[in-house]
Amino acid sequence: MDGGARGLLSHATQRRLLLDGAAVDAARLVDLMSTNLGHSTAMQVRGSSVQGLDLHLARLVSGSRRILSHELDPALVLRRVVEALADTEDATVKVYVMASPEPLEPALLVVVEPPAPAGDVPRRLRTVRYQRPFADLKHTGTFVKRWHERQARQAGYDTALLVSPAGDVLETATANVALVRDDALVWPAGELLEGVTMQLLERRLAAVGLGSLRERLPLASIDGASSVVVVNSRGVAPVGQVDDTAIAVDLALLARVREALAHEPWQPLHVGVHHPTEPEGAR
Repeated sequence: MDGGARGLLSHATQRRLLLDGAAVDAARLVDLMSTNLGHSTAMQVRGSSVQGLDLHLARLVSGSRRILSHELDPALVLRRVVEALADTEDATVKVYVMASPEPLEPALLVVVEPPAPAGDVPRRLRTVRYQRPFADLKHTGTFVKRWHERQARQAGYDTALLVSPAGDVLETATANVALVRDDALVWPAGELLEGVTMQLLERRLAAVGLGSLRERLPLASIDGASSVVVVNSRGVAPVGQVDDTAIAVDLALLARVREALAHEPWQPLHVGVHHPTEPEGAR
């Protein structure tokens, strides 16, 4: 692959960007950012495979229909991701589908970054009364959420824990949250983003003897939880503090939840990607 096809690569951050399969044109990228109408997904790639790849593609197809009134071809997404990865087998990949300023087909931006595991450091969460608009979509309208996250970090926390106007736990600024109670993960029932990792755990927790429930969770219910975890594309991480309240970290439970996630198979990115140089039908 030549230098142009590799896109923009910063040696400092090891970040590569491809816009519609080509090197990023700065002026066009600014136009897309100014429009700021779109949606995304983020995934961890290991060995050129992804857990929950089907859910990531379904999210992008659904988001394109609902936000952009566009029928996104999942095979095109796979092709663009494979092109952006080039010979990189392990990475963080973010895919953005964004409205163009003019009546053109939406742009497809793929960002490749170094792998990002969840880590074991307990997270510190600061509560804030805020419910994301169109919360079930992973959309690009994130100003208020990012502002609250920034405020939380400036106050010494890792991120913001979003609480509904009625006082119910919803999600963090960047992850789903679950309370652990009686050998079960209890997820908030409300208007929130059902993250891919959350969905994978819901279908795999039984394999390690854990239950999965969805309930309305008033903020005070955190006091009755044996522990709290957050989950996103990076994996599963413990929570050690919410506001001024210390939360017990259960390392054995954390290991079981991670084991459940490990039961989810890794789906190869190259399956279903047609290479023009190959004979028709070859994969």
